[in-house]
Amino acid sequence: MPEAELARKYEQQAVLGRMVTARDIANMALFSASDAAGSVTGQALVVDGHTQALI
Repeated sequence: MPEAELARKYEQQAVLGRMVTARDIANMALFSASDAAGSVTGQALVVDGHTQALI
């Protein structure tokens, strides 16, 4: 299957309707390191656009 077709199928199944970007991951990392995440402890934060649940 060509890469473009695979990406299109992935996007169709993704809850967000798009692929997760490097910016999405960077934003989670920045949030995790910020004071705003001060009460978040012992969590595994998955940044995958909910696609893991579809597998």
